[in-house]
Amino acid sequence: MQPLTLWGHRGAPNPWEVCMVLEEIKLPYTIRFLELSEVKGEAFTKINVNGRLPAIEDPNTDITLWESGAIIQYLVDQYDKDGKISYKMSPEKHLTQQWLAFQISGAP
Repeated sequence: MQPLTLWGHRGAPNPWEVCMVLEEIKLPYTIRFLELSEVKGEAFTKINVNGRLPAIEDPNTDITLWESGAIIQYLVDQYDKDGKISYKMSPEKHLTQQWLAFQISGAP
C-alpha cells in the first residue's frame, strides 16, 4: 500500500476531517501543507481546479479527488471494507450519510 497524499492547510478545518478518517482507517498518508496564497496558483489548480482544500492523490487507485465530503465517501467506500468507521446496511448507513451531508453543508 502506497501512502496517499493529502493537500491541506494548518488552519483550515476540512483537511483535518479527512486526516481523522485516514487515521481511523489506518491508511498511510503524507500531508502537503500549502499556504492559502498558493491554493489558487497554477501548480495546485492542476490538482484541484477549484483551488480549494483539501484534495487527495491516491497512487493505489490513480485517483485525485477534492472536496472533503467526496474524499471521505471515497475513503470509506474504497478502504473501510471491514466497517471500522462505516456501515454497509440500512438504517445505519443512511444515518451516517446524513451526518456527512451535514458536515458538507458547512453547518456550525
